Amino acid sequence: SRQMALNRLYRLESRLDKLPQLRQQYNTAMQDYLDSGHMQIVPEATPEPEQAYYTPHQVVIKPDSTTTKVRVEYDASATSSNGKSLNDNLYPGKKLQQDLPGIIIRFRVHEVVFTADIKQMFRQIIVTPAHRQYQRLLYRFQSSEPIQTFEMTTVTFGQRSSPFLAIRTLLQLASDEAGGYSDVQRVLRHDLYVDDVVTGADCVESALQLQQNLIKVLKKGQFELRKWSSNSAKVLDTLPKEHRQNQDVAFNGSEIEFTKVLGLKWEPNSDVLTYQHQTNPIQFSKRHILSEIARIYDPIGLLAPVTTHLKKLMKYLWSLGVGWDDPLPQDAMDAWKCYHNELPLIGQVRVRRQVTCTGSTYELHGFCDSSEIAYAAAVYILARRPDGTMHCQLLMGKSKVAPEKKLSIPRLELCGALLLARVITYVRTNLTTLQISRTTAWSDSTVALAWIKTPTSKLKTFVANRVAQIQHMTSPDTWRHVPTAHNPADCASRGLTPGELVNHTMWWTGPGYLKKPEESWPKVDIIASDENERSEHVETKIVTLMITETMTECPLLYQSDNWPKILRLTSYWLRVRDCLRKKVVPDKAVPPTTVETTNAMWALVHWTQRVFFAEEIENLRNHRKCSIKLRKLAPFLDKQNLLRVGGRLRHSDLPYNEKYPVLLPKEARLTAVLIDYVHRSNCHPGPNVVQNILQQSFWIISVRGVIRKRIHRCIPCFRASPRSPQPFMGNLPRARLEHVKAFNKTGVDFAGPFNVKAALLRKLRITKAYLCVFVCMSTTAVHLELASDLSTPTFMAALDRFLARRGQCSDMYSDCGTNFTGTQRYVNEVHDIISSQSYTRHVTEKQIAWHFNPPSAPHMGGMWEAAVKSAKTLLRRVIQDQILTYEELNTILHRVEASLNSRPLGALSSDPNDSTPLTASHFISMGPPAKIPVPDNEGRPVSVSLRQRWTLVKQIQQHFWQRWQREYLTTLQPRKKWLKIAIDLKVGQLVLIKEPSPALTWKTARIVEVYPGTDAITRVADVKLANGTVLRRPVVKLCPLPLSD
Repeated sequence: SRQMALNRLYRLESRLDKLPQLRQQYNTAMQDYLDSGHMQIVPEATPEPEQAYYTPHQVVIKPDSTTTKVRVEYDASATSSNGKSLNDNLYPGKKLQQDLPGIIIRFRVHEVVFTADIKQMFRQIIVTPAHRQYQRLLYRFQSSEPIQTFEMTTVTFGQRSSPFLAIRTLLQLASDEAGGYSDVQRVLRHDLYVDDVVTGADCVESALQLQQNLIKVLKKGQFELRKWSSNSAKVLDTLPKEHRQNQDVAFNGSEIEFTKVLGLKWEPNSDVLTYQHQTNPIQFSKRHILSEIARIYDPIGLLAPVTTHLKKLMKYLWSLGVGWDDPLPQDAMDAWKCYHNELPLIGQVRVRRQVTCTGSTYELHGFCDSSEIAYAAAVYILARRPDGTMHCQLLMGKSKVAPEKKLSIPRLELCGALLLARVITYVRTNLTTLQISRTTAWSDSTVALAWIKTPTSKLKTFVANRVAQIQHMTSPDTWRHVPTAHNPADCASRGLTPGELVNHTMWWTGPGYLKKPEESWPKVDIIASDENERSEHVETKIVTLMITETMTECPLLYQSDNWPKILRLTSYWLRVRDCLRKKVVPDKAVPPTTVETTNAMWALVHWTQRVFFAEEIENLRNHRKCSIKLRKLAPFLDKQNLLRVGGRLRHSDLPYNEKYPVLLPKEARLTAVLIDYVHRSNCHPGPNVVQNILQQSFWIISVRGVIRKRIHRCIPCFRASPRSPQPFMGNLPRARLEHVKAFNKTGVDFAGPFNVKAALLRKLRITKAYLCVFVCMSTTAVHLELASDLSTPTFMAALDRFLARRGQCSDMYSDCGTNFTGTQRYVNEVHDIISSQSYTRHVTEKQIAWHFNPPSAPHMGGMWEAAVKSAKTLLRRVIQDQILTYEELNTILHRVEASLNSRPLGALSSDPNDSTPLTASHFISMGPPAKIPVPDNEGRPVSVSLRQRWTLVKQIQQHFWQRWQREYLTTLQPRKKWLKIAIDLKVGQLVLIKEPSPALTWKTARIVEVYPGTDAITRVADVKLANGTVLRRPVVKLCPLPLSD
């Protein structure tokens, strides 16, 4: 922001250099900031802070000001290089200043009043030094001097937060220092408009006391009151002349950027409020008309009749779509010219300031009216003196233009009544010091009055919403009727010219009947008989509610999953039905006969069809076409009212039930029970056999899908061919992605056994040897060790040989033992190695952290499983069926290791310009061990120091790791398989444990604990067998039984 402030300074100096007198006045104003300590010079040696804001400033000339003609205005809204200004980053704070109309209303209540101004209010509030860097500015007193940097030390004009900070400081001063002065607290909290004090008292003595208390309290905060003015000379006599206001006082708050106060003046000597309006030269455009209207400052609506006409003119121009600078229609030009000529007459309006009288009782009378162009409200205060005389005066007025949407006159009258209710509420809120004995609201609309006295539940929405607000703010009993001729609000709703308004008695003092006894006031009974009034009442309509009960399937179908049992239950219920119908039924001890069972089956089918095919049955009974989905089956109703398939086999020799099978829906409970029964009773055949058997009597819609779904839920079929879920492929472990030394994190596994003999002699005993495979988790390098047996000492010796050749490792990864293939004895031996105390102590001494995969989870050790497979493949190709000695096998193992470590980690390229493929050996021996020898043709070796050689080696290693990250690591990104997200297993679910035996012998267990991974997918779970044993298995080894849909 410094460059922006510098450019603005150059433009300011260009203007000041043309006006030397203005330059001198501006320098005087800036020097006053320095002399008062409100601004300080920033030394040149001070370093520039990381965050600062340079505020541009400009000159403002105020000829009407009695104290400061030339002022410095600071533009904190100027944007810096980042597009933000200081004001964009400041909080404005909540609104603390009082409403100006409320202050003026309270100002009219007191008998003795005075006004004062707090001298340089903002500049008396110090800003903390840590925040002054955001109030920097650039200036020089002469163009020949170097530009200096200054910091404002006080609250500055033009900042968004300045009004809040200033008023909040005064409120805090009132809380801290005015504890014993309740009148001072009242003034500072309610009668202060920014820096203007506008208040009074009921007598001169009280006013003097309030004056002294105000000066005393504000002085404690270094605030000085000046520009005093009062309607009492005694109040001003106690003040020095230089602190008095020598001319009429104007309420003006131009220092607040969002508030403009113009026109309203108070003459203390005559104690009247006047208006002043100096018109600009007439111009005929919508822009200038609106500008002229905005210059009429009327905070309490005393000029509402005049502004109504002007608002009407603006609404007319808007409705015509006239642009801001477009020519006006002739009728609008004539109307604007007439009003423009009369606008100066506003200066002749003189309104008595004081609306109260000593010892009087007070009443509020509000009037509202509406016309097609506007609706308005006016509130008067009626003072009843002790001698019986009355004084009535306008307190506040307000008008609004009717909306563009056409509304009826009664609705506009209701809008006017709502406006009056709001104005009355606002006035009562600001007249809490007066005892208002009664409030009366008047309207000349009997329809609107009838609505106000009607419960809102009987009215339509538009009227009901407004009546509810009116009834909330005022009591319906306070509303009365006034004839149109005596309604002063009619002046504001229809409008008056400035000349007519000056001496319009009814507008200024209200209707004459208010000053007469109440018996002579208008009385009209409100009778709700008008057609307009009744049209807004809610119509009473008779509503017939029809409830259709959805028919559900037969409950007997849910009593069992056994189809014969369901038929027996149904037969017994049919016997009960026949008994109630007084038919002859068999004895209850006699089991159901074949005929009864058949009737029960057709009864269940008939019930199911009525539930799912009610519409089709109704259409067929009425000889109408059925739905499109069944039309190709040509359905018909048989003699028993069963829905059957017509089809095209009418002339075949098939049995009747097979030629015309009964139609069943796929989602019915009856269908599921039939499929399960046919499947179980026929030795669990496949879907085709089940479908063939069912179609001999039934035609099920979408039969293949529903049969497959039911067979998949068959437990015996599932046990014969169980299915285990395959979780989504997880993320690679951190050990495979770390940039660490080769074999620092290693996976280990056993392979074998292999047949070996002690020497190349005949008839020597053949023994077994085993292969111990070590795999680097990060570089996939392989280290092979030959072990003579599976004993713990042999494995520890192989581990020591591995550590001696490859260096110390920090982590080892392996299976738990049950994942090894081979005999049970082999499994037990491997498990004994891992669980032996000597092995554990040996690993602890080596400071190696051992990590085990879950049991029966070989796919979780894919690194070493792949290495075992590759080593076995090469060994099988080399050895074939030969039996080698221990030394020969060990030699071949080392050659296989070299071959495995020469595999490229990335993709190969046929481009001769590409570098040599990166292999695992590059991280072990700086190059692949299995390569073709190349003769050295470079001649004499170059002499290189040890330090240079060490640096070269480190650079080569670092190069390999960069290639590893660039060429190999990125190839691990895609998932090659297990891409489908399976449903996670849940605690309590029954599963089959997959074992290396026939599926029908697998044990059933219940899940007691699941272990979700970092991606919230479960891959390992604990299961509990029937004997109480708890096993940990991977999810792929668990087959959840299909016990739920």
